[in-house]
Amino acid sequence: MPVLLPPVEQSKSSRVGAPEWREEAQVKMLEAQQLTDRCGQEAVAMWQPKDSVWDPNVARHLCKAAYIQPWRFHVQLLQDGGTLETPPPGEGQINGQLQLLQRQRQATDHRLSEVRKGLLINQQSVKLRGYRPESEKALASCRDTLAFCCKERLQAVDLMNKPLDKVLELAGRHSWVDLSRIPTPSTQGQKTPPSNPVGAYTPECAAVLNDAKRLLMESKDALQEMAKNEEEIREQQLQISDGVCSSLAQKMRETTELKERMNMTVGLMRGTIHRCTKFNQEMYITRGLIKGPLSKTHLETREKLDRPLVRVYQRHVGTQLPEAARLTQGTDKLQRHISNVEKNLEDLHTTHRNLTRSLNCKRIGHEVDYNVVRLRLRQRHPHVNYEQAQCLEAYDMSGARVALTLCVTKAREGSEADLVALERMFQQLGFESTIKRDPTAQQFQEELEKFQQAIDARKDFVSCAFVVLMAHGLEGQLEGEDEQMVELENLFEVLNNKNCQALRAKPKVYIVQACRGEQMDPGETVGGGNIEMITKDSPQTIPTYTDALHIYSTVEGYLSYRHDKEGSCFIQTLVDVFTETKGPILELLSEVTRRMAEAEVVQEGEAKKMNPEVQSTLRKRLYLQ
Repeated sequence: MPVLLPPVEQSKSSRVGAPEWREEAQVKMLEAQQLTDRCGQEAVAMWQPKDSVWDPNVARHLCKAAYIQPWRFHVQLLQDGGTLETPPPGEGQINGQLQLLQRQRQATDHRLSEVRKGLLINQQSVKLRGYRPESEKALASCRDTLAFCCKERLQAVDLMNKPLDKVLELAGRHSWVDLSRIPTPSTQGQKTPPSNPVGAYTPECAAVLNDAKRLLMESKDALQEMAKNEEEIREQQLQISDGVCSSLAQKMRETTELKERMNMTVGLMRGTIHRCTKFNQEMYITRGLIKGPLSKTHLETREKLDRPLVRVYQRHVGTQLPEAARLTQGTDKLQRHISNVEKNLEDLHTTHRNLTRSLNCKRIGHEVDYNVVRLRLRQRHPHVNYEQAQCLEAYDMSGARVALTLCVTKAREGSEADLVALERMFQQLGFESTIKRDPTAQQFQEELEKFQQAIDARKDFVSCAFVVLMAHGLEGQLEGEDEQMVELENLFEVLNNKNCQALRAKPKVYIVQACRGEQMDPGETVGGGNIEMITKDSPQTIPTYTDALHIYSTVEGYLSYRHDKEGSCFIQTLVDVFTETKGPILELLSEVTRRMAEAEVVQEGEAKKMNPEVQSTLRKRLYLQ
C-alpha cells in the first residue's frame, strides 16, 4: 500500500541555483500573470457590464447567465423575412458607441419621416387648392392685401364723409373720389315728402311703408327669437336624446345584472333538479329492493333482504315479529317521501320553465335596447339626412306571420328532410305554416290563390308572408306532379300589391328550390310598417311589384342539387342561418351565399358548386327575429 509522505522543505543552504536567477524567473512569471489578467479584463470590459458576475447583489445561480448573456447577439426576424442583429446589452465602449449611433439614427429617421409627412401634406394642399376656379388662383396675396387696405380706407372715408355732407351738398357734389365723374344721387340725407292724396306718395302708401318699417323691426326681433329658440331646441333635443340613451344604457346594465343572477339561479335549480331526480330514482330502487330480490341469482341481495320476507308470517298467530311492523312503517314512510319529492320536482320544473322564459325575455330585451341605442346614435349623426333615415326603417313584424309550402316529393328523394327543416324553422320564427305535398301544375296556382284569399279574409294584421316552392323546373317554370309546367311569374303575381290587399306594403318572400337549366358548375380556382304608418311626406301610392323578395336555389341556367337523404344543400343552409342568426334578411342571405360557396356537392362522383340568386324589391329592412 503506497504511503504519501509530506514534502520535505529544502533549506536555503541546500538550493543549488543562485538567488538572483530565481528572483529573475519569479519576476518574469509575475509579469506574465499580470499581463494575462490585464488582457483578459480589457477584452471582457469591451462587452461585459460593470455589474456582472462579480456583483455581490447577483445571486449565485444567476452568475452564469449574467456572464454569458452580455456576450450574445440578439437576432430579430423582420416582416420581409430578413434578420436584424443587435449587439448584446451592456455598458462597454463599443456597445455604448453603437447605442449612441442607433439612437441618433432613430432620431434621423424620425426627422426624415416628419419631412416626408410635410412634403405629403404640401402635395395634398396643392392638389386641393388646384380645384379652385382659375379666377381665384391669380394674385391671391395681392388681392388679400388690397382688400385689407381698401377696407381700412373705406372706414376712414366713412368717418370723413359725415362732417362734410353739408359742404358736398352746397357744392353740388356727393363724392370726393373723382371730381370729374358725374355726381350720383345720394339716398342719404333725403327726407320723406309729406303724403299727398293726389300725388305719388298717398296716405295709403305712407301707411304701407310704416307697416313695412314696423314689420321690419319686428322681423329682426323674430329672427333673433327664432335663432334663440332653435338653439334651445337643439340643446334640448340633444339633452333628451342623451337622456334616453343613458336611460337605456342604465336599463341594459340592470338587465345584464338580472340576467347574470337569473342565469346563476337557473344553474343552481338545474343542479337541484338533477339531484332530486337522482334521489327519487334511488328511492324507487330502494322500494323495489325492500319487497325482495327479483331473481334468485342475486345471492348477495337475497341474503341481505331475506329478513323483510318475515311479513308473510304476520298472518299467523304467534308470529308477530317486530321487524315486519318496522318494515311496513318504513315502506309507508318511503312512499310518502317519494310522493313529496315528486311534488317538489314538479314545482321545480315549473319554476325552472318560468325562470328560463324570463331569462330569454331579459336577453331579448337587452338586445332590443342595444339595437335602439345603436339606431338612435347612428341616425342622430349630422351626416344622416331624412332620406337616409327613412332607408333605415324596418318592416313592422308585430302582426301575424303566414307561410305556404308547396313541395313535389315524387321522384325528389330528400325532399321530406327539407320539409321537416322548414317546418322547424317556421315554428321557431312564429309562422303559421301550411304544407301541400305533390301539387299538380294547376294546383300550384289554385293553392296560391286560396292562400291569398285566406290572407285577405283575416281580420287581424298580417305582417309577412313566406312562400316556398320546391319541384323540378326549368328557367322561369316549375314542374307539377302531373309533369306539366307552370310559370313562376304567374305564381308571383298572386300576392303582389295589386291582387293581395292585406299584403300591400308588406314583405313577401319567395323561396324557390328548383333547377333553372341544365348546366353544371364545377367551380373555379381562385388565387392567393303597415300602410297606415307611412309618413306624410311619403307618397300614398306604391309600385305593384315592390316589397317582394325572390330567393332562388341556383342562378339562371344551372342545376339545383339535392341529397337523397339529407335534403337540398340550399334549404338546409337557409334554415340553419335563419334559425341561428339574427339580423336583416338580406344580410342573412349573404351568409347563406357564403356558406354555399364554401360547400361542395358531389354529383356523379365529381364536386359541383351551387350559388343562390336573390332578387329584392324590399323598401325597408326585414327582421325575422
